[in-house]
Amino acid sequence: VAARQIQANVSKAIAQKNYEQQVEKVVTVQNITRQWSSRRRIKTLRRQRFLEYQNYSATQIQKVWRGYVSHVQMLFTLVHIIIEQSVVRRYIAIKAFKPKVIRNRAALFIQSRFRSYTSRKVLLKLKCAKVIQTLARKLLARQ
Repeated sequence: VAARQIQANVSKAIAQKNYEQQVEKVVTVQNITRQWSSRRRIKTLRRQRFLEYQNYSATQIQKVWRGYVSHVQMLFTLVHIIIEQSVVRRYIAIKAFKPKVIRNRAALFIQSRFRSYTSRKVLLKLKCAKVIQTLARKLLARQ
């Protein structure tokens, strides 16, 4: 009976030791699995954060670029409006100035004709004076 009791206790001790070793192995496997799972989850979270940061950065760049493009388009539109205004104002000024030019041309034509008439009249008087002087000198030279 004692041998059986010893055999039972030894068998129990061996079984308990095997059980504890099995539990220790299971705990080690669970620990390794949890570490691997945690690393994988952290890697996924880091990748997700990086992608979110990239997306945020791309969104900010797009926002700034669209604002810049919009501003440049507004400036071009403003320049085109100013050019169109100047063209219209020039057209209106030319249209308003044309009748004055025509009136001025008529006045210039009349002034030109009057000056030529008066200069011919003066020239005729000078020729007459020259003829009279020539005749007077001839007459004086004969005497």
